[in-house]
Amino acid sequence: LVVDEIFSAGDLAFQEKARRRMMNVIDKASILIMASHDLVTLAELCDRVIWLDHGRIRDVGPADEITAKYQEHMQIAAERAAAAA
Repeated sequence: LVVDEIFSAGDLAFQEKARRRMMNVIDKASILIMASHDLVTLAELCDRVIWLDHGRIRDVGPADEITAKYQEHMQIAAERAAAAA
């Protein structure tokens, strides 16, 4: 199953309905490949994560570890941008 940004559209009621239905589909899939910036959903649904940066693999590993590294990277980038402004 290949999914891209699955829970990012519609109002809250629609999102919940779509989430329940998608979870049923995911439960039946033997492999899930998901593209998303939703770190909470990635950590919830995925065992392993591949962090892509400008089309190149930056890191691969357990979802909680890689999402934490990504958050740290983004925080540092935001701080640098703020300091440069």
